[in-house]
Amino acid sequence: MVIRDRVPPLQPAVVAASRRHTGAATAFHDAERRRRVIDAAEAIFLVEGYRATTMDEVARRAGMSKKTLYQVFPTKEVLFEALLADRMKILHLPIEDTNQPIETALADLLCRTAEFLLGARQIAMARLMISEYHRSPALTEALARAIPASGRISVARWLTLQCSRGNLTLDDPERAAGMLIGMVAGDWLFGSLLGKIQPPTKAEIATRVERAIGIFLRGIQESAVPPPRRSDPGTLPR
Repeated sequence: MVIRDRVPPLQPAVVAASRRHTGAATAFHDAERRRRVIDAAEAIFLVEGYRATTMDEVARRAGMSKKTLYQVFPTKEVLFEALLADRMKILHLPIEDTNQPIETALADLLCRTAEFLLGARQIAMARLMISEYHRSPALTEALARAIPASGRISVARWLTLQCSRGNLTLDDPERAAGMLIGMVAGDWLFGSLLGKIQPPTKAEIATRVERAIGIFLRGIQESAVPPPRRSDPGTLPR
C-alpha cells in the first residue's frame, strides 16, 4: 500500500493574496495592451488619415489579432476617441497648493500648457482632426467630447481656486483661461498648423507668458477700481 502525503488546504489569506496578484497582473496586461493599440493607432492615423486607417492595420502594427483588438476597442471611432483623451490628459495638470506668488504660479502653469499645445505631436494631431472634421459624423462627436479638455481645464481650475481664496476677482474663470491661452499661444498655434513658422523656444514662450500675465493682472486691477462719480450737471462746482 502506497501512503501519500496529504497536501494541506491553502489558507484563506494565501488564496486571497493569490487572487489579488492575478488581478493585478491582468490589469497590468490590459493596460499594456491598451497602450500598444493607442500608440500603433496614432502612428497610422497621422500618416494615413482617419478614414484610410483600418483596424486590420492597427492590429498588425500593435502585434495582436484583430479579435483581441476589438476586445479592447470595439470600433475605430472608440479607438480614436481614446487616443484623443489619452493625448490630452496631460492638460489636466495638477494644481499645486504652494505659497508662490500669483504671477509665478500662473506663469508655470501657462508655460507647461503652451509647450504641450505647440509640440510637434499635438500640432500633427490637430491637423489630422481639422482635415477629417467635416467628413465623419462619428469623428465630429468624438471631437466635441474631447475638445473642451484642450488647454483651458487646468488654468480655469487654478483661476477658480484663486477666486475662492480671494486672491483674484473674476466673473468667468473659464473664459479668462481661454483668453490667457489665446494671448500666449493663439498666433503661434495658427502659424504652426499652417506650417508657416518654427515652434517657439521655451525662452520665447516664457517671455510671452510674462507679458500676457502682466496685461491680464492689470486688467483685473483696473476693472476692480470703481469709476469716478460724475457731478450733477445741474450743479456748479464751488
